[in-house]
Amino acid sequence: MGTSCISLLFVHTAILFASFLYPTSAIELTGPNICSKEEKSNLTLWISYSRPYQIRTTTWCFHVPPRCSTYR
Repeated sequence: MGTSCISLLFVHTAILFASFLYPTSAIELTGPNICSKEEKSNLTLWISYSRPYQIRTTTWCFHVPPRCSTYR
């Protein structure tokens, strides 16, 4: 590793360490050129999941009408 790689690694390590010490919610920009705006927005999430289900089938039986429902 060259000197520039070691110094770059040191800078990244220092930034990572500082981010744990000072979370982003604690660091706020201030000054005459800083504008803050709070917006509300709707977010739609599509979530796929499996559900158990039963399939209804009919069979012949000795009732009126002569068809009975069965589930599998």
